[in-house]
Amino acid sequence: MRLFHERGYTAVSVADICDEAHLKKGSFYHFFPSKLELVLEALDHYASSYDKVVAQSHDANLCARGQLRNMFEALRDNLWKRFECDGRARGCPIGNLALELADREEPIRHKIEGIFARLQVAFETVLARGIERGEVSVDDPHAAAEALIAMVQGAMVLTKTANDPQVFARLVEVTLDALAPPCPNLPVSAESTAPITA
Repeated sequence: MRLFHERGYTAVSVADICDEAHLKKGSFYHFFPSKLELVLEALDHYASSYDKVVAQSHDANLCARGQLRNMFEALRDNLWKRFECDGRARGCPIGNLALELADREEPIRHKIEGIFARLQVAFETVLARGIERGEVSVDDPHAAAEALIAMVQGAMVLTKTANDPQVFARLVEVTLDALAPPCPNLPVSAESTAPITA
């Protein structure tokens, strides 16, 4: 997955993969009929890391935003690890492949759609529980979960463009703040209660 993450799907050849893995092409094709099949397998492997992040974030002692913070911080930590290796914030491997291939490789589009759907269910479960407990200010947990995926992927793109993992960290904080329920003790300003005049 590293080569695809660094260069993109199109720029990586089977020869590149074999050189990286110290394999002969015959050995490669023994396991994978094509480069596409390898990517699908790699996506399954990477998706399992998402599943681990979700599983490790579940903590009955944490509020909904605390659980979401755990998920986002795990993604942020992965960004930092890659950045520290070569000084490049390369974004999300899954999101990068979606941008490059979703409109021309249906198997990859379908695979990535499934990965995002699983992540959305995880977000939605946390948000629904948070609504019940009064921990988040959300009306529709399904739509809000979809918005969280959009935030994560958009934040990854901005992080990649700026080559700065701090961008992702800042956007996480803004998102978590936006989910917070209004504070009942917060004084209402005179401006907010003034009548609107034409």
